[in-house]
Amino acid sequence: MPLAVAGDLAGRRLGPYLLGERIGAGAHAVVHLGRHRMMGIERAVKVLRRPVAASVDRERFVREAAIAAGLRHPNVVSLYDCGVEEDGTAYLVMEYVPGPSLAQRLREGVPPAGEAVGVAQQVAAALDHAHARGVVHRDVKPANVLLGQDGVVRVGDFGIALAGPDLETSAAHLEEGTPLQGTPAYMSPEQCDGRRPLDGRSDVYSLAVVLYEMLTGRTPYGHGRVAIAGHLDGRPPPARRINPYLPEAVDRVLARGLALDPAQRHPTAGSLVADLASALARSPATSGLEGAWGCEGFFGEEPAGLDEAAWADRGTLMAPMARARPAGQPDASRSHLGRLAARLRLVRT
Repeated sequence: MPLAVAGDLAGRRLGPYLLGERIGAGAHAVVHLGRHRMMGIERAVKVLRRPVAASVDRERFVREAAIAAGLRHPNVVSLYDCGVEEDGTAYLVMEYVPGPSLAQRLREGVPPAGEAVGVAQQVAAALDHAHARGVVHRDVKPANVLLGQDGVVRVGDFGIALAGPDLETSAAHLEEGTPLQGTPAYMSPEQCDGRRPLDGRSDVYSLAVVLYEMLTGRTPYGHGRVAIAGHLDGRPPPARRINPYLPEAVDRVLARGLALDPAQRHPTAGSLVADLASALARSPATSGLEGAWGCEGFFGEEPAGLDEAAWADRGTLMAPMARARPAGQPDASRSHLGRLAARLRLVRT
């Protein structure tokens, strides 16, 4: 059941910002569109729900926000300000990014390989930038990846995991009840264990989970405690078992990214995505990354055993898993995704 936020936040003032419509909500925070009262600038204002705000140490909240605010990169959602009101209301002021999240995009079906690689390249650039500055995200997931209308992919909630996004309980700490930051479906084994320090390779693992989901339509281990057990077991099901269009090399790349031992993973997010792009490019079925948006010349030969109806619908990488649209209804995301593809130079000209 959703946690309650005191009163109606629309119309409330937090610092110099007047809150407008609510543009997002989660179990631990709500996000409102805020307007600076003197300058008229629009920002996204994330307000922690009362139980979360009450459990957060104020000094730590401000300290972590200051670290995140120091990240300046085109693929990072900028954090501008934070505050704690006298009544205990804690909030963060962030860049407002019009456009859907990757989580919303994935509800439409499995994206073409070119789209998946293009998005992942920008996410990796954001993560590697943060890791070079000693910042670990701790909550890499599709909901934190924003597909801007300007064609730029941005990663949000950098450094805010310690300030109160999704809190879960690790498998090792279930009896102790020790809270651990992260979202179970995307957590690294070391996050699930809860006893080892985290570095950038934890985010690399989480990015590998996101890649797995973009290529198959599902996460390797499911959700909740079942996912935690899967991460700790370290035996992800081959992606090709779900999506037969993928070449065997993709499974090898994902297996490395999802390695139980951090030392066996790719050293950077960028190297993980580069390996994936190379694996896709080597296969006749997925070599046409530059044409993946239109899906023309993308699949290569018809896979054996795929029925005629499934083959006829090839608007996504794996047609049988695509969410069907009513006849005559346009794909609302196509114009936005086309702009993104053009920016990434993944479309033939």
